[in-house]
Amino acid sequence: MLHTTFLSSPTTIIRSLIPSQTLAEMYWCSAVSSHDCLNTQDLGTWLELRLDVIDRAVKVNLNNSQDEDVWMAFMFDQSFLRSKLYFTVLETLRISNASIKDTFQRWEELHEQWRQELEPKTFDEVDVRAVEVGWEAVTRTVRTRASVLQCRIARKTEEVKSLRDGLFNATALREATKGVELNKAVYISTFVTVIFNPVSFLAISHLNLTLALMIAIAQLLFL
Repeated sequence: MLHTTFLSSPTTIIRSLIPSQTLAEMYWCSAVSSHDCLNTQDLGTWLELRLDVIDRAVKVNLNNSQDEDVWMAFMFDQSFLRSKLYFTVLETLRISNASIKDTFQRWEELHEQWRQELEPKTFDEVDVRAVEVGWEAVTRTVRTRASVLQCRIARKTEEVKSLRDGLFNATALREATKGVELNKAVYISTFVTVIFNPVSFLAISHLNLTLALMIAIAQLLFL
């Protein structure tokens, strides 16, 4: 988010300032104001606050491994709340990184716009060069700030991905274990059915055959 001074046309900005000021002085009135914004209430500060919140939300330290309940909460997600948290954090980090790139791209576009709209006859070469030096200085500041934020976002992204992968792997392992136990139960049930059902069937068949023979003998004897 650039300072509002830089959101207007550069030519309009220059013409709206005090006529007695040189171009370099005019530039630094805007540049210093923008630089203050970049260090207090700008996108960078806002992203830093957001990253601080993310750090607290997904922070893991060595002491967590000593707490069984906390450690199990990192490994398994019964209510899918932690899965939702990781997804939200990763998307937030992705959008934040895109915002940094977009802001820096706008900064470059603004610089190019200033070059195109500058009226060479209005200002001498010394003033123009002074402004270019100022642009380069502020650009280096913005680039450095953006690089620091992007590195922090990249590290946090890898950390959250590691936690997410660990959660998914532990959950998948537990589900696989449950699947193996279920398969064992099905196997035992099938085994019992195959082994014992024929025996009972044969016993019933043998009883029926015995009764049939007894009836036949009785008929021969008494008829």
